[in-house]
Amino acid sequence: MRDDDIARIVKGDSLILKYGERVFMRRDTEEHTSAQVSSRLRELARLVQVLRQNTHMNISRLSQALDPEHFDVLIAAVRSLGQYSGSSNMCKKGSLVLKVGHSLRKCNQIARAEAIKNNDKESLDKSQRFESLFESDWFDRVSASANQSVQRARMNKPKLLPSLDDVEKVNLLVEKDLKSEDYPVLAKAVLVSVTVFNRKRGGEVQRMKVKDFEKVRNSKMSTPDPLVLQNLTASEKKLVKVLHRVEIRGKFNRPVPILLTPLMVESIKRLLAIRGLLGLVSQYLFVSESGEKPYRGTKAIKDYAVKAKVSDTCLFTATHLRKQLATLSQAMAISKFNQDQLATFLGHDIRVHRGIYRQPLEVIEKSKVASFLFRVNKGISVNLKDLPSNEDEDIDVDSSDSEEEKSIEGSKQKSQEDSQTCNKRVSPQGSQKKTLQIERRYTKKTRRTVQKRRDWTKEEKNAVHRQLAHCITMNRIPKKEDAESALEAEPVALRHRSWKDIKYWVYNYLKTN
Repeated sequence: MRDDDIARIVKGDSLILKYGERVFMRRDTEEHTSAQVSSRLRELARLVQVLRQNTHMNISRLSQALDPEHFDVLIAAVRSLGQYSGSSNMCKKGSLVLKVGHSLRKCNQIARAEAIKNNDKESLDKSQRFESLFESDWFDRVSASANQSVQRARMNKPKLLPSLDDVEKVNLLVEKDLKSEDYPVLAKAVLVSVTVFNRKRGGEVQRMKVKDFEKVRNSKMSTPDPLVLQNLTASEKKLVKVLHRVEIRGKFNRPVPILLTPLMVESIKRLLAIRGLLGLVSQYLFVSESGEKPYRGTKAIKDYAVKAKVSDTCLFTATHLRKQLATLSQAMAISKFNQDQLATFLGHDIRVHRGIYRQPLEVIEKSKVASFLFRVNKGISVNLKDLPSNEDEDIDVDSSDSEEEKSIEGSKQKSQEDSQTCNKRVSPQGSQKKTLQIERRYTKKTRRTVQKRRDWTKEEKNAVHRQLAHCITMNRIPKKEDAESALEAEPVALRHRSWKDIKYWVYNYLKTN
């Protein structure tokens, strides 16, 4: 923490220091964690600085502000810190207000714990009353407007992503520097190469340890399951053989996989050899020449973006590259299973993947959605298949779908459904309004017809194995969309089968094997 007035407030306030100790104990001892904790402490110190400017209340420490009598003064100080505007009910720094609110609540919990340990009933009563006020008033008077400010700031913000041409420019420059014998050039080139190829956060790759790479180099390549391997294409099998996989620690201590190409592996080996000649000893793989801190991944990417003369250097960041991959994946219309795999590989939850990283494709909204809207508003009949599907939502289209697994071995009874016919008529007044006359025709129950059972051929079984290997290996019955995806991928081999047939066959296969 830099030495200034804010730092002196932190050092002189016991409650802020105790809060910093609690936050630091919850996290690891990495250097970037210390910077994050320092930032939270400085936020509280800035709040105390604003409170000190109020000469009427004579508040000099944070513990004095956590008093029910000073609750309104505290709200005014937090609003001032977030640059709140009463006319618009908005904050310019809404995220800062939200973070300070979380910190204040934790500080009050610390004060209450100290009061319990010291048997200080007066302080305990004060902290409990403050907690009650915080519960009832803080969201309505502070957090709600701050949250709305953050959400509105994101609206209509240009959703720009780096182009694939810019990625190619940077990769060509990186490949050239991977042949360098200069340690700083080689270290930064490998760091950028691994980060950009895997679309990882810059900080995750820069903190990669030497022992992580040594485990990969000293271990043998794992042998994949033959059942999974036989459902891969020739190019995919080749990738399985040549790529190395290493796990590093990501956000929230989540294990994050990284794929290393043969060129990356050879470059890292040369990097370690040069490091040994220079006498650099560190746990970090991409340690700087000083031997203390690793090179910063974000800065290295930015430097290469400037050297490669990309179209917009502000867009060429690790975060935007991750959003680029997530956004392009929806244009490829990958399945839900592959979306989950991609989100896990990127090191975040599928909900974060869909809500934050995956940007809406403007071209899809302007083409498919707009085309559908124009046809509906002009009164033109629309096929349901023309609707742009959203596979993020689990829509229960067929109520019998959930019951099929219970009666999957039972008989299939077909019944004719009520049909509706729509006739367009012009009103007698000559107006151009169209009215719909719905005629219901009820059909009698027909006798059940016994269909001849068709045996599954070897070609059909192999096709199902190729497309639904993930369901079979996980011992899971495929859903309707999984079976339909298999039909689309294997139109020739499965031309005589329906999605229900595929679902029945997988169910019976899992039951007998």
